[in-house]
Parts: sequence; structure tokens; C-alpha cells
Amino acid sequence: MKQPILVRFYARLPLRLSLWKLVSALALSLWAIPFAVSQQSVTLTEQEQAFKARYQAQFEAFKAQRVREFTEFKLAYNQRLSAYRQKLLMQWGEVEVSDTEKVVLYTEPEVKTVVDFESQTVVVSILHQSDTPPSAEQVVHALKSTNTLANAETNTGILDSFSAQPAANLAFKDLVNRAEISRVKPEINDQDLEEELQYMEALSAQDNQQIDILTQDLPVNEPIIENAKAVLGTSKETMKKSITAQVESNQEAPEQLTNKSITRFKIPIQSKSSDQRLNSVRRYVYQNAEKWKLPPELIVAVIHTESSFNPLAESHIPAYGLMQIVPTSAGIDINDYLNKKRMPMDKDLLFKPDENVLAGSTYLYLLNNRYLKNLSDSQSRLYCVIAAYNTGVGNVARALSEGENKKLTAELVEKINAMPSEDVYQALIEHLPYEETRRYLEKVTTRMTEYKPLI
Repeated sequence: MKQPILVRFYARLPLRLSLWKLVSALALSLWAIPFAVSQQSVTLTEQEQAFKARYQAQFEAFKAQRVREFTEFKLAYNQRLSAYRQKLLMQWGEVEVSDTEKVVLYTEPEVKTVVDFESQTVVVSILHQSDTPPSAEQVVHALKSTNTLANAETNTGILDSFSAQPAANLAFKDLVNRAEISRVKPEINDQDLEEELQYMEALSAQDNQQIDILTQDLPVNEPIIENAKAVLGTSKETMKKSITAQVESNQEAPEQLTNKSITRFKIPIQSKSSDQRLNSVRRYVYQNAEKWKLPPELIVAVIHTESSFNPLAESHIPAYGLMQIVPTSAGIDINDYLNKKRMPMDKDLLFKPDENVLAGSTYLYLLNNRYLKNLSDSQSRLYCVIAAYNTGVGNVARALSEGENKKLTAELVEKINAMPSEDVYQALIEHLPYEETRRYLEKVTTRMTEYKPLI
């Protein structure tokens, strides 16, 4: 199978890897100067000035290449995703795909299983001729296929991850016989169009956020960033026009949905209790909390907020697993720190709970001990770490400087250190550029309080 663009790019450039390490060391030492020698002036020799200028230029070129590669990758990814969603809408009259809270599997073209870890429900939907209702055997087969397919791909069964008891012990036929059954007539209407347009807007906002994160710690010319966002924005508008045309031409029941119905079976599978969900990650949480000197309740609260304890969570960013690692942004920093490989993390690895919690905890450590280490108040730094985990240090700096800075300058650090922690929290809630991140900060801090006595 052909590797993703970014993986191919990094994998074939060992010489750039050496350059990266050399330039990274130089850049970090140069950026550390204002904090290390706040009262001293540093004078570089002419030779040192030339060295600095040469490698800063190479560093910027390297980073710009990463932005271009990311843009190319996201263009292709978004187009595939949009085409897939349009196909589902035309076939089912509705769109449902996996996200951070639920796994959606189409085990057959007209059979869909949704395992929702947040609402703690399992629903099998069958698209069928209205005069030929589905059989219990079809639903049993869908449930068995759901667990088997997941095992084949990731060694983690979806129902095993969801159910209070092992899937092998579930009496599927009895569960189907006790299912809550409902039936709907599939159709395509204005609400479907509005939902798809809102989805495209959310996707675009996530893309912009990822570009901000990708460029937060390294020098990249603003026009390169703005061009990347503009290219993805233009693609978004093209996709919106395509879905609008599709819906408007099919609002009168499309031929493929004529005489069709969707029968839903809400399966009474008892989900894992709060204690069971916590126990499923407790060992990894303890290991990494001790390893990285982090509050264990922080790791658990991030897992809950990112994935609702769903080890197979996958978002459209795309991000993967319990702590929703993005291979091409945070994943690169994590891989570099853990494995000395300046390249994206392996997607399949991130579906393994132990590896994912290690990766997410490592990134929390890097935020706390590298990127935000100069914030002196531990509570203020914690708020910033939580927000930065979701949106990057650049957007945290932007929020705390009311839009003036994208970097934590010495002056901004001094300003933050003079603020009470509750004021830092309030400033983040009021000024973070994305509503999603503001909600994220509130959820994680609240859940930390809830989990502290349990973990």
C-alpha cells in the first residue's frame, strides 16, 4: 500500500534529519537566550552571525516544506472524506461516520453498526426494501462482524472495548430479540444540506488550527501560512458547492431510496461502568504519570475528553486513539523525543492503548517542561498545558496577549507570571481563538476534579 505523502517525505530524507537536529539545537539555544540572560546583552561574531543566518534560512525552508506537504495531504484527505460523505448521503439519506466518541462500521453496504462510547449505546441500522424487513440473523451477523473486523485491523475488538463483559460471552441472538426497534423513511432535505455545510466549516477550522500548531514553534513566513489556509479554504468552498448541488438535485426522493426504509435496532449491551473504563487505562496512566511527573487525573481527564475511553477513536483532523494524537503535528515532536525520529507517528501504533497513552503523556510533558516551562505558577502553567494540548502553544500565546503575539516572548512570560492563576484561566476562556478549545479547557479541568479522588 502506498505510504501517505508526509511519511514518504520524512522517511526518505536521513540527511535532512541530521540537519533538523543541528538546526533545532541552534534554534533552541538562540530562543533560550532572552530567558537565560535577561539582563545581559549577547554579541555574536561576524562568523556566528553568518552561521545563524544560514541555518535559520535552512530551518525556515524545512518548515515551509512541512507546511506544503501538510496542505497537499489535507487536500487529498478532505476530498476523499467529502466524496465518502456524499456517497453515504445518496445511499442512506443520512451521514454517519466515526469520530472521537463513536465507531461507525459499514460491515456491508446496507448494514451499519454504531458503537457510541459517550452515550453508551450500540445501534445496528439496516437499509432495506420497505416490504422486506430485516431478519434477526442479519443483526446478529452485523454485531459479530463489528467485533471481528476491529480485531483484524487493530487487535482491539470494538464490543470488547465497549461491553461490561467480554464479547465472547454475549448472547447476541437474545440481545437482538430484546432490542428496541424503530423504522424511518430515508430522505434528503435542507437539514441534511445544512449539517454537511456546517461539517465543512468545522473541518476548515480544524485545518487552520492544525496549521497554527504545525508552525507555532518554528520560523515560517506569514504568507506561507496564509497561502496554505487559503488553498484549503478554496477546496472547502468547492466541496460545499458539490454537496449543495447533490442535495438540491436529489431533494425529491432519489431513485435509489424509493421504496426503502431504515430499521434501527438499539441493542441492550451493558456498557463498561465508570470504574471499568477507568480500570481499562489505569495501568498506563500510573506508568506515565510517574514517568513524566504528571498528575494522573490530568491524563485520565484528557483521555475522557478526547475519546470517551474509546481506543479506536478517529477524528477528521485526522487524530487517533485514546488521547487523539495527530501524527503529523504533535506526533512528530513525540516521535522525535521518544525515538529520535523526526517523522510522523504510525497510525496503527496509536490505536494501541499503551502506546497512545505513552504518546499523549509525552506531549503533555513536552508542553509542561519544554514549551511552557518558563511559566512560574504551576496552576497557570497547567491551564496553558491543557489548552495547548488542544490548540497549540501559539494560540495560547495569542489568547494571553489578546492577539498581539503568536510566541511566548520574554515580555509575555513576564506578564503571565504576574497574573493570578484564576486570571490566566479567565483570559484563556475569553480569548482563545477557537470555541472548541474554550470548551475543552472547561471540560478537562472539571473532569480532573472529578477523577482526582478515584485515580
